[in-house]
Amino acid sequence: SWILAGATSLAPGTVTTGGKHQSTLTYTPAVTETDACSATFDVIVPLKSPTRKGKLRIRTRTVGSAGSKDADKLLLTCLP
Repeated sequence: SWILAGATSLAPGTVTTGGKHQSTLTYTPAVTETDACSATFDVIVPLKSPTRKGKLRIRTRTVGSAGSKDADKLLLTCLP
């Protein structure tokens, strides 16, 4: 998927998917760099119809090796 393609560029090593919906990414070795950025990539937000806006919600959850957790949400809107 496009999100996996973007996420794989965060760190060297291997990124594997897992979880019920293949939505869990595991980095081997773990990402230890703070403020790591991926390469840029396109995100397509399709319109519902030629006259109705489209929305795409992206949710992230991270768990650090020490057990710290962080969750974020991003709502992208495409206007006709």
